[in-house]
Amino acid sequence: MTTDVIIVGAGPVGLMLAGELRLGGARVTVLERLAAPTTESRASTLHARTMELFDQRGLLETLGTPPNEPMGHFGGLPLDLSEPTTRYPGQWKVPQARVEELLAQWAGGLGAVIRREHELLGLTTGGAAGDEGVEVEVATPDGVTRLTAGWLVGCDGEESAVRRLGGFGFPGSDATKELLRCDVLGLDIPNRRFQRLPNGVAIAATRNGVTRVMVHEFGRDVRPRTAEPEYAEIAAVWARVTGEDITGGTPTWLNAFGNTTRQAAEYRRGRVLLAGDAAHRQMPVGGQALNLGLQDAANLGWKLAAEVTGRAPAGLLDSYHTERHAVGRRVLSNIEAQTVILFGPPETEAVRAATGELLTATSVVRGHLAGMISGLDIRYGDLGEDTDPGSDGELTGRRVPHVELVTADGPTSTTELLRPGRGVLLDLSGDPKRRGKVTKAAAGWADRIDVVPARLAAPGSPLDGQKTVLLRPDGHIAWATPRALDPVPALRRWYGEPAAPAAAQAPAAVPVEAAVPVKEPASVKEPAPVRAPAPVPVTTRPAGPVPDAEHTCDVLIVGSGLAGSVSAAILARQGKSVVLVDSGAHPRMAIGESMTPQVTEWLHILAVRFDLPELRHLLDHRSVARHLGPVHGRKQSFGFVRHESGQEPDPRETTMFAIPKALTQSSHLYRQDTDAYFFRVAAKYGARTRQNWRLSDLEFDDDGVTVTGQNGEVFRARYLIDGSGHRSLLADKLGLREQPARFKHHSRSLFTHYIGVTPFDEVSHHPESLRPPKHAPWSGGTLHHLIERGWFWIIPFNNRRGSLNPVTSVGLTMDERVYPRPRDISPEQEFARFLDRYPAVKRQFQGARRVREWVSTDRLQYSSNRSVGERWCLMSHAAGFLDPLFSRGLSNTFEVVFSLMTRLLPALDEDDFAVERFEYIDRLERGLLHYNDEIVNSSYISFSHFRLWNAVFRVWAGFATPGVMRLARARINYQLSGDPADLDELENAPYPGLWWPEPAVREIVDLTAETCEKYEAGLIDGDRAADIIFDKLGRCELLNPVFGWRGDEDNRLIAPTTAEMAKFMYWAVRKAPPQMRDLGSALLSGTVRAGVKGRKVL
Repeated sequence: MTTDVIIVGAGPVGLMLAGELRLGGARVTVLERLAAPTTESRASTLHARTMELFDQRGLLETLGTPPNEPMGHFGGLPLDLSEPTTRYPGQWKVPQARVEELLAQWAGGLGAVIRREHELLGLTTGGAAGDEGVEVEVATPDGVTRLTAGWLVGCDGEESAVRRLGGFGFPGSDATKELLRCDVLGLDIPNRRFQRLPNGVAIAATRNGVTRVMVHEFGRDVRPRTAEPEYAEIAAVWARVTGEDITGGTPTWLNAFGNTTRQAAEYRRGRVLLAGDAAHRQMPVGGQALNLGLQDAANLGWKLAAEVTGRAPAGLLDSYHTERHAVGRRVLSNIEAQTVILFGPPETEAVRAATGELLTATSVVRGHLAGMISGLDIRYGDLGEDTDPGSDGELTGRRVPHVELVTADGPTSTTELLRPGRGVLLDLSGDPKRRGKVTKAAAGWADRIDVVPARLAAPGSPLDGQKTVLLRPDGHIAWATPRALDPVPALRRWYGEPAAPAAAQAPAAVPVEAAVPVKEPASVKEPAPVRAPAPVPVTTRPAGPVPDAEHTCDVLIVGSGLAGSVSAAILARQGKSVVLVDSGAHPRMAIGESMTPQVTEWLHILAVRFDLPELRHLLDHRSVARHLGPVHGRKQSFGFVRHESGQEPDPRETTMFAIPKALTQSSHLYRQDTDAYFFRVAAKYGARTRQNWRLSDLEFDDDGVTVTGQNGEVFRARYLIDGSGHRSLLADKLGLREQPARFKHHSRSLFTHYIGVTPFDEVSHHPESLRPPKHAPWSGGTLHHLIERGWFWIIPFNNRRGSLNPVTSVGLTMDERVYPRPRDISPEQEFARFLDRYPAVKRQFQGARRVREWVSTDRLQYSSNRSVGERWCLMSHAAGFLDPLFSRGLSNTFEVVFSLMTRLLPALDEDDFAVERFEYIDRLERGLLHYNDEIVNSSYISFSHFRLWNAVFRVWAGFATPGVMRLARARINYQLSGDPADLDELENAPYPGLWWPEPAVREIVDLTAETCEKYEAGLIDGDRAADIIFDKLGRCELLNPVFGWRGDEDNRLIAPTTAEMAKFMYWAVRKAPPQMRDLGSALLSGTVRAGVKGRKVL
């Protein structure tokens, strides 16, 4: 196993720690004994400091706004938890299962590998593990195995195996009192808040139909338990204490806990550490246990990551024990005091009354206890200790609250600055000279801290009067000074020695080695600071024994990629019963990250036609960042650079089409977040979801289809949509796959994600006069490096201002007949060999690092003999796939979604699923793949001859704009009229699947394919082939002359300005042939009419 840290325990603490470690650049594997996350409620309270930590990582946007109770308690006595220094006063009620789900999505999305059904049996440090690591023996479903890592952290709860096997002392006292608790359905009893009765203490609270019952009986013996209590025992104790009968209720969870108080003598022993309940055991009074553990993880994560990556100063990791052991000891002490007050015998009533008076009459006491329970008063280091010369002793070690700031880039806050999990050096001096000195002084730490010149947005914050403030990744103040002092000593103390000058300029590294198959795209996690999608109810049900059951629905959809999730959302939004199943789970890596104007227009059409507003969030890169998170890039252009092996690329052998902003401002979609977002949109509208759910059988009959999962769960549907992909059970069962695929084109692929890829603009060595215009650099969009019968792709997610994602998608696709897949070297080695052939491409990767496993495929192309049948449809990539060149995948997907939804919705209403009704979809999917095959195959052939490639490039790009205008015209007309016929007219085309389905365009595409194939066969040379295509283009009056498609061949870098777009529209309306004039006039007229009505349509 290639991992830096093994975490044992996938509860909230282990998952929080995994995410923190990933942000810090450590490779993480989490081992969990259970096969699936628990659904038990257990802890249900988040305190203010934990809410702040979640906010600092962007997690609250997914969590939403939980129920809040401003009043807490101390030993059952009411305690006002309001604190003016936090945005999250009081108690926030979130079931532990929801916290686990949230953190699993976050940590997994950052690249943590989570292995369930892995139980720790033994551990060894040194010896077999080596002096620099830990070896663990683990029981897995496949038998016992041994794993090694540099570090091991036990987050495995009160009965921690890591603590036991690691030889940690665990001093303290055993339980003398016990509290029984359960969650019960069907009870109608009064709520009780820490009610002391003659025979004991009773607590009851009902939320969402579930009653949490807790009861303590005075004088009852406490004996060690080997299992959870029976409901009959709890009901009997409840009856003795309250006189109420609760035997008629239905328990969903049972538990007993005592006032055991123990704390590990040390939180670290060599390379083994403890966090959460593994480090401390306490009675969960006041909801402090979960919060204490999560705050352990926040403290440990950045420190251990620094140690792993070799950047930690001496003593930093040891400060985890120093800081958190003291906090834990203090929490255990206050819980013991509360236990006496709450569960003590009648003699404690006088103490209880006096304490209650102090809480209500003395603000100092109330504030002290509220700060302690909420975690807001935690201060690391001894009070008054001035650990760094010149620092503000009052601030050092305290948490930084949410402080609004103003920077040169606009407003921000301390909370937002901490999102990436890096240190922050705030320059609040307002002095440009000071700013320069601070920035220069901190340059050596640029790989681990961000220097932010800012001013306070308003007076009255704790940072008033400070010139420089150094924040730790966990949100505590490492150093603050009101004087113009050198920050270097503080930087060395907290962040180690500066990096070498070259490394200091590199982006922060977030590596990951996720164990995934390499034969095809898999559910792989990637690193990036992630702001997760909006919260909706989602069921994650892994394979396992479940009761046999048959569920009915209108439509069952296989595959929860964008095709499946968007279809499910549309159907559910329109009131249909939908089940969405997937053999994997979100978030996961997917290719198809590059949007096009066609994609944007089809999304717009689906949004207005089916009233799905979330699709509008993808219409431009700003909206994507606002709604899905700042982890996506922008797609301004398609750029192509031709390379010869062993040579520098000729700057005159480059082409580009920069997309006019008037058409669209597309995105590079970080697909793991995008797909997860729309999966949750589908669930929000009512789709029932299953993740980690594998099909085992499909059976069709006259009335529908019966779908059976490997876990025995059965669904009965009226219609089946397969949006899965190449591995389709439906295609296999019905014998739909064509062998071999019918396409001319051949290719295979390697792909992964990197960080630190240098923009080609910086390493091309091309003269300025031969580069793209400054408003359209190579790095502004998707870059294609063309080689003989293949191409590299470079898709950055950090090319948009404000992006927090350092990742670049990287791939290499090539003809497998020319470059057979090697079996004796790794994909990494193969990619390196290709880089060695192309020096300019290789320069982009100098200093870059791969951050996920390679995916290496065999031939990509597959096809089906039909894609619709009686009550089923193979959609998009389940029907066939060609090649990612020209980014047609998403456009094809959403065009098929539109045509299927316009037929399926009335079919469901009319109970008429005749194949003839859906026949157009089969023709459409065939056409989409056929025309893509023609242009892609021609492109691969032409890569060896630049003039020929330049001609083929114009065939593809030159007709793209009118193709988008055709879609926009139909959509605008529909928005104005409300008549679906305006959109249905799009299907009244002679050549379904052609990007502009005009006879003249079809003729040129056919001629291009024929000519390129003659060149490939050696019947004509490259120049003659190019002449034939250029001549045809020059005589095509439909082709836009304004952008230069019909002009000089040397006009290779097409980057229309707004003025040129206006000229194009004038030509389209006044001078173009009738087909083009019709498009231009209708689009312009519709836009004007919509503007008059106050509607924005573009």
